[in-house]
Amino acid sequence: MRTHDSAYKFLLDFLDITSEDLIMNYIVECNKNFETFWKEHFERLETVDITDLRIIAFHITATQDECAEIKESGLINLQKVLSKDTKLKELLASYGITFDIPKRTVTAKDKVININYDNYRDKFRLSQYEQSISAVAHRLYYDYLVNGFMSNDDVFNYGTEIHKRPEFFLQLIKLFPQLKEAEQKWIEQSKSYKITFFAYIEQIQPFCFELYNLRDPPFDDWSDLSIEQRLKKQLLSYSIDRAFKSGRDETFLYIKDDVDIPPEQIISYEEIHE
Repeated sequence: MRTHDSAYKFLLDFLDITSEDLIMNYIVECNKNFETFWKEHFERLETVDITDLRIIAFHITATQDECAEIKESGLINLQKVLSKDTKLKELLASYGITFDIPKRTVTAKDKVININYDNYRDKFRLSQYEQSISAVAHRLYYDYLVNGFMSNDDVFNYGTEIHKRPEFFLQLIKLFPQLKEAEQKWIEQSKSYKITFFAYIEQIQPFCFELYNLRDPPFDDWSDLSIEQRLKKQLLSYSIDRAFKSGRDETFLYIKDDVDIPPEQIISYEEIHE
């Protein structure tokens, strides 16, 4: 579903329908009403086995080694990146910054800072310094998973410039301003890549699909559907929107916290340029 054309092809396969019949059915007979379209194809979709369905997405990154680390270890979460021997861990260490993930601490030269997010999450009034610690802690213990895009038609306009350096620098620099220099080094010494991969349903965060019901209006009869039926309805809805260019051009895919995307699930590495 990364492109309009691939989403259209998915629809034809998913519904076992011809292009002419799809256009006639969705646009003419259902008048582009998704709920009507869903009900019309419900029985067909009930017979579709999605056990081994692969969701294709892509991850945007900037690497200093032409993706050598990723080719060896796959896409791993932020906690593992800061625990293994990686380029990011090495660069931060050269500035005196080291993380102990299990102990929930970060050491800046000789100063040990507690980054247990629970110490900050329920406080209403935090100092600027505490806010900076909280942001780092949240990223490391609540937002550290592997993620990517199921679609994004202009990654260079993504607000945090993920194609230039690890996004984690945004939080780190607020806590350690000296890392602004490290960030610049990373930008100057790295190349931008689009890494296309696939993930199985069981590897994906369940909330990734639940988010699709936060529509206006929401899906009909949502509470009456089984988990598999919800997933099928979401896939149908998103592919319809994508294929007929009526939905968002930016959709995320979130991998479960403890799941890596191994090298064998990576399809391609493509250097990209603004």
